Amino acid sequence: MRKLKEANEQFARQNQLIYAKLYHPVRGKTINFNRFPYLVDIYEDTAKEIAVQKSGQCGISEYLIDEAFFLTENYKIVGLYCFPAQAQLNAFSHARVEQVIKQSSHLSNICGDTNNVSLREIGNSHIYFRGMQDIKQIISVDADYLMLDEIDAMRQDYIPIVEKRLGGSLHKIKRFVSTPTYPNYGINAKYKEGDQREWFIKCEHCGYWQYLDFFKNVDLKRGIYICKKCKRNINNLMKGEWIARHKDRELHSYHISKLMSSRSTVKELEKAFKDKVALQQFYNFDLGLTYIVSGSKLQKDNIDAIVKKSDYDIKYSGYRCTMGVDVGTEINLYITQCDEEIPKTLFVGTVKDFEELDRYMNVYNVTMCVIDALPETRESKKFAKRFPERVRLAYYPNMKMDIYYKKDHRDDVLIVDINRTLSLDYMFNDFFMQTIKLPKNMESVEDFYDQMTSLIRVKEVDKNGNQTARYIEQGADHYSHARNYCRVAESLLNELNSYNFIPTDRRKDRTFSGGNKRLL
Repeated sequence: MRKLKEANEQFARQNQLIYAKLYHPVRGKTINFNRFPYLVDIYEDTAKEIAVQKSGQCGISEYLIDEAFFLTENYKIVGLYCFPAQAQLNAFSHARVEQVIKQSSHLSNICGDTNNVSLREIGNSHIYFRGMQDIKQIISVDADYLMLDEIDAMRQDYIPIVEKRLGGSLHKIKRFVSTPTYPNYGINAKYKEGDQREWFIKCEHCGYWQYLDFFKNVDLKRGIYICKKCKRNINNLMKGEWIARHKDRELHSYHISKLMSSRSTVKELEKAFKDKVALQQFYNFDLGLTYIVSGSKLQKDNIDAIVKKSDYDIKYSGYRCTMGVDVGTEINLYITQCDEEIPKTLFVGTVKDFEELDRYMNVYNVTMCVIDALPETRESKKFAKRFPERVRLAYYPNMKMDIYYKKDHRDDVLIVDINRTLSLDYMFNDFFMQTIKLPKNMESVEDFYDQMTSLIRVKEVDKNGNQTARYIEQGADHYSHARNYCRVAESLLNELNSYNFIPTDRRKDRTFSGGNKRLL
């Protein structure tokens, strides 16, 4: 018996599944993988990078804990385990990690003196636990493996920074886990980047292999799971096989839903599905799928509806125009003419450098331009100084929700602080309400449709319990911001029209037609 135990312990040093069975009791009992057959292959997956797009209550939190202990003890390497916020991490560390240690005599024996919510000493190494809201707590930590738990709730721009904490390691093991929210965002972007594995099971009656789909495998009337093909009863908990769509990709990505778990019933899923108010929660937390609330995102159809009514093509000149400029790898332009009831889009495109902007300012007779001040602040300022009074540098600072924009001047240039969420609301509403004109050959502009539809408006509850809204990116969104800056330029021009505004650099006497009114 003793030799068998020693053999098992030796094997546990090499196999994470055996390690979990031996050292991670759940309510005093060994983990029962018969209830979660889909977890077996994930536990035994030794890929450098793994992403799991999951529903709630599917066993993945236990998996992350087990792997953290397994790697730290047996490979004597340092771990960095991150949550969106320190408060969540504290609760997780107390409720999950501490309980695993207490219930396991083995882990209790190997845990060192340093054992708190932020640092766990395991054998000859340790695990750092950090909240992502304070990046300063993370950039001082060097690690061999990284676990990002609930990445959709994290600041996405912090994730690449945290990944760099593995820069000096030979291991560089990464785990990305989250309940999904929106398409091409967070964990869904990672899942699509990977080999996209789905859990297939075989119908005992007709032999058809299939992954479980709520709308095809659930018979709500009978309250059972059925085969997509023969429609007979099927056991959703049977052993199956993970099948990847893209077998040549190094990142292994898995999709898990409650349909695969013993922790939920058809009746519970039906109740969640029929709660239309919480439909997004059903898709995200029950099915492990992304979901977009109607009206929260501009669609291709909204753009097409405007284009279909158009009677003109993109124009390569204009008069008394406005221009919005977003600065990225390329410089994106959006130019409109405002001498009609609603703005008329004349040109949308890109240029390579700031000097090219001068030509568009002149060819289109741009009266007011708003340009992104970041990241090329120096070049944006030079451009603004070449066209005094006609160009403002744009910033997106935190502002009160009811303020659209605020004019100012700084370092000898005019600026405009813009309320990001409110201004994007106004800008997208123009497309929803068709209060903007687009050329009939709009589809000829490369990436326009993709970038205009890449932002999603989401609602969140802040730390004070107040509901707030913000826009998140699903991909490149440069034209969205170029159009937004252009819309602000239109509003600024409308303000100045009441002063019979003519830019100084367009008049011989270099004086203001609006008297002593300053351009603030």
